Amino acid sequence: MCQVYVKSILISCLTFCTSLSYAQIKITGGHFIEGYIVTTDNDTVKGFVALFDEVTSAKEVHFKKSKTTNKMVYYPENIRAYGRKGEVYRSYKDIYCLLKSCGKNKYQSVFIKLVEKDVLTIFMFAANHNVTQYYAVNYIPLLQKSGFDPIPYKNNIHIRKQVSAYFTDYPELATKLRNKEYKSDDFDEVVTTYTRWSKSLDN
Repeated sequence: MCQVYVKSILISCLTFCTSLSYAQIKITGGHFIEGYIVTTDNDTVKGFVALFDEVTSAKEVHFKKSKTTNKMVYYPENIRAYGRKGEVYRSYKDIYCLLKSCGKNKYQSVFIKLVEKDVLTIFMFAANHNVTQYYAVNYIPLLQKSGFDPIPYKNNIHIRKQVSAYFTDYPELATKLRNKEYKSDDFDEVVTTYTRWSKSLDN
């Protein structure tokens, strides 16, 4: 997957690794702007949401009902989604253990960022880790069919087994995924191929 290496600091990642144009901007936390959270009961609560960099935004959200109230910290297990400044993040349970490692068979939940909605809805997850003296950020894409949960597009074995099974409604694409004709670097092509096929059914 796409990795951006920066000595001691994280800088902007100007292109999403799948070549979807998407600017990544790091902003120091603590500045609150208008936003909202969606509770587990599917109620939308308006207020103010703190601006954080992409990695922190995938882990937690700081929310105030008003500028004068104390902040509340919510994690992906606590709410369904949140939004701010035209951005939408939704909670996602990583049942494949591809976004975060699973300890003692416990699935981790994260926030994934909405990138595009079409025939397939595209999300992005931002994760970081340290590599020697560098700070690395991985941008991992996910895709979602209508009526299904999102699935990460990462790891060739996962693509060959799980992603191919995800697209059984389009047997030709599923076969190509299973036969390793599409790999982890072919995300854009998979999305384009499925979208074109799905829209052709309506003609």
